[in-house]
Amino acid sequence: MLEDPRVNFAISTGRTRMGINHLGLQTDSDEELDSLNDQLQRADVHTAAERDVTCCYARSNKYG
Repeated sequence: MLEDPRVNFAISTGRTRMGINHLGLQTDSDEELDSLNDQLQRADVHTAAERDVTCCYARSNKYG
């Protein structure tokens, strides 16, 4: 995980196709997450809200 910006890299090794599984930007609050999503929407990046989901062994809110 990088600290600035807070980026998570998930690299898959237990699948048929190895490599980067997903990239994520981490926030400290739901408000910051929603603000980041607003920026992505303005940049024409389409996302879908995922609330209270299990991801990487933790429960979280995210946009996928």
